[in-house]
Amino acid sequence: MADGWDPGASAALIDYRSRLEAALAGSARARAAIVAEVTDGLVEAAEAHRDRGLDQAAAARAAVAEFGDPIVLARLFAGVQASGAARRTGIALLATGPLVGLAWLAASREASGLGWLDQIGAVFSASPWLLAALGLAVPAAIVAVAGGGGPLMWRSGFGSGPVAGAAILATCAAMLADGVLLSGLALGRGPATRWSWVLGLAAAASVLRAASAAAAAFRCSRLRAAAR
Repeated sequence: MADGWDPGASAALIDYRSRLEAALAGSARARAAIVAEVTDGLVEAAEAHRDRGLDQAAAARAAVAEFGDPIVLARLFAGVQASGAARRTGIALLATGPLVGLAWLAASREASGLGWLDQIGAVFSASPWLLAALGLAVPAAIVAVAGGGGPLMWRSGFGSGPVAGAAILATCAAMLADGVLLSGLALGRGPATRWSWVLGLAAAASVLRAASAAAAAFRCSRLRAAAR
C-alpha cells in the first residue's frame, strides 16, 4: 500500500481497498483504474492526518472514515460509469443509424428503381414497425447523449438510472429495427429481397449493429443495477 506504515495502519487501508474492489462494477480495466485512483487518494489522506499529529493507525482510520462506506463509493462510481456508457451508446447509435439506413435504402432502390424519397416512403409503408422502432430509438439515443455527459447533463437533471434506461431503450429499438429488416429479407417480404452486394452489405451492417447494441444494453443494465 505505502512504505513506512505499520501493519495495523496498512491493514486498515488494504481492507478498504479490498472491499471497494469487490463492490465495483464495470470492466477489469475500469475497476483497476478506480482502485488505483482511490488508493492514491486514501494514502494521501492518511499521510495528511499523520502530518497533523495522529499516529499511523489513527491516521489510517481517519482516512477510511473520510472516504466513507466503500459500497456507497462503488455505487457512485457505477453511476458515473453508467452515464458514460449510456452517452457512448447513444453516440454510436446516432452515428451508425443513418449509415445502416442508407445501405438498406440503396439495396431497396436497386431492386425497385424508385427515387430516394419515394423509396423512403415505400420502405416505411411496407414496414410500419420500422417507423415505430425509429420513433423510439432516435429520441432515446438523444436523451442518452444529452444526459450522459457534457454541459447538457447538468441542465437536464437526469440521473444515471434514467440516462442508462434511455440507452437501453434505444438499443432495444435499434435491435427491433434490424430484426424487422432482416426478418423481412429472410421471409422475402422486406423492401429489398433480390440479393446483391449492396443488400449483403446492408444485412451485415444490421447484424453487426444488432450484436453491438445487445452488448451495449447488457453493459448499461449491469452498471445501472450496480448504481442502485
